[in-house]
Amino acid sequence: GIFGDMFSDVRESVDLCFLSERKTLRNFISAKIKAKKGPIISSQGDLLGYHEGAVFYTVGQREGLGLSNGPWYVLSVKEHDNTLIVGRKTDLYRRTIKCLCPHWLERPKIGEAYTAQHRYKTTPKPVVLSHLDKHEFTVEALESPLWGVAPGQSLVIYDREVVMGGGIIADSTNSSS
Repeated sequence: GIFGDMFSDVRESVDLCFLSERKTLRNFISAKIKAKKGPIISSQGDLLGYHEGAVFYTVGQREGLGLSNGPWYVLSVKEHDNTLIVGRKTDLYRRTIKCLCPHWLERPKIGEAYTAQHRYKTTPKPVVLSHLDKHEFTVEALESPLWGVAPGQSLVIYDREVVMGGGIIADSTNSSS
């Protein structure tokens, strides 16, 4: 990945608690990799401004964009061309989520209702498993869509209180396919 061996000298941690109070994540990353400015584009294709480096942003982020007429949220980070795509909070809701690298503790069934969680401290949302093979699976939100879904996040599938398994989010859309 783009971080390479950046964290090789840091003890394993579940958070960024290894950074001192004086050292921000932005300063830490800046010292390890060269970030370059790039465009911030609205979801309608308008150039809104420029960012200091795409590596500093994540899907769902609102802070640090420096744009007027907000609030704006990062919808996607296009690393290949160093571009941020931004939109409104409502643009971050997703109904269909495709995951790769599935790992199952209990074998799920297509058409079955489960719950899914993609962010720490969020309540698992009802989903139905619509596609499943050994390389990927897809879930569809049953009631309310999931907010702030981003490629690279883990999606954990539950059957009531039991962890069924999960995978790595590869793609998501606003509508059922």
